[in-house]
Amino acid sequence: MADELDTTTEPNTGEAAASTETPGATLLTKGDEQAAGDKPETQGETKDEGSGDGEKPGEKPGEDENAKVPDSPEGYKLDFSPDTNVDKDLLGNFTKTAHELGITNEQARKLAGMYEGHVKDAQLKMQKAAQEHVISTVQGWEKEITSAPTFPEDRAYAMKALRQFGDKELNAVLDQTYLGSHPRFFKFMAQVGKALSEGGFKGIGSADHEDQDAAKVLYPNMA
Repeated sequence: MADELDTTTEPNTGEAAASTETPGATLLTKGDEQAAGDKPETQGETKDEGSGDGEKPGEKPGEDENAKVPDSPEGYKLDFSPDTNVDKDLLGNFTKTAHELGITNEQARKLAGMYEGHVKDAQLKMQKAAQEHVISTVQGWEKEITSAPTFPEDRAYAMKALRQFGDKELNAVLDQTYLGSHPRFFKFMAQVGKALSEGGFKGIGSADHEDQDAAKVLYPNMA
């Protein structure tokens, strides 16, 4: 007799609302009591430490190194945040040109700050565009899945397979890769769950039994 399934899940008749965060819950994990994977903690912002413009050992009283032109291009002290991807070749050309033009270390640091701000803005725009593309793609997948008339039943079958063979680590992978909202994977999981319910899924024991029967047919004289 087929196992009873919980098909009371309400279908999503509107636009499938994909998470705006990464990773986000997918159709196979959202609302499931076993799908509560721990999300990584958000790292705090990098603390912007001061430049340390105070008097340093060896400095003459009242002398400000930042107001001077360094003795060589390598003498410029430019501070960048650890998360800023600095082009080393460009930086080398910048310090060389700055030294040729007689730019002080303070002036060079201000120009470097403008460069760093531009780089960060560009990185944020790229990340935002990539995230919007992912969200749009996942929303299309979920709309395709939830618009099917058999969605409630299919999801119940898929959840049955996931609960029987999955775990928190698998749920985390499904969320991080959005595979839990992919139409083909969703269909595959539904088919597995349906086979389980109808008794058509052959477990390890039955497979071993078939292997033993095949061995007897091929090698009948073996003990």
